[in-house]
Amino acid sequence: MSGAIDIAPCCANCRYSVMQDSVMGTCNRYAPRPVTSAEWPEATWWPPVEANHWCGEWALPPTDDELFADYLARSAGILPNLPTFDRIPVLPLDEPAPAAPSFPTYDEPFEDPLR
Repeated sequence: MSGAIDIAPCCANCRYSVMQDSVMGTCNRYAPRPVTSAEWPEATWWPPVEANHWCGEWALPPTDDELFADYLARSAGILPNLPTFDRIPVLPLDEPAPAAPSFPTYDEPFEDPLR
């Protein structure tokens, strides 16, 4: 095996791009860039890209192992049933963050539930 990859190095196959459809998307490699216009005086935008565009910073899409490790990192200490977007777990915006789990303290008397 030569180790060659069979993925075309273009924006549609890059770990940094977010494709809205099969043709257009945005590059999220760096923070959004400021854009000045009369309609949007203080706006920032991700650079728009087409699926067949490419640059020198193209990177392979994340592997399943990387996505799983990211999922574990994001869900540590949080409810395990997180919604996902494009196979990546995300916190819901319309719901409050889950409360921290409560732990018994030694200040409270212990009652054995089996007695």
